[in-house]
Amino acid sequence: MQDRTWQPPEFLQLQGQFVTLRPFVALRDIDALYAASHGTPEKEAIWNYLYYGPFDSPSTMKDWMERNTLIDILPTLLRRGWGFQRSLFGFPLSTS
Repeated sequence: MQDRTWQPPEFLQLQGQFVTLRPFVALRDIDALYAASHGTPEKEAIWNYLYYGPFDSPSTMKDWMERNTLIDILPTLLRRGWGFQRSLFGFPLSTS
């Protein structure tokens, strides 16, 4: 039986001493993320151990992130109780 009074948590911005965590919003964040991770060998080293990236352009990075982020599928995960197959960063998400 499902608890119908439960509400998903709000997406909050968390402020720390050295870093701020906030929900990803592609239109607001993609240019800064692209600039921080592209353009020099030192910046692009962040991609060394990942199977995706670096990207050809900010729009390519934005398109990939929109297709592969948890933020856009979280409401579906919560609604369906995690019982479905979909990928996150190329890895399947499934409880079965």
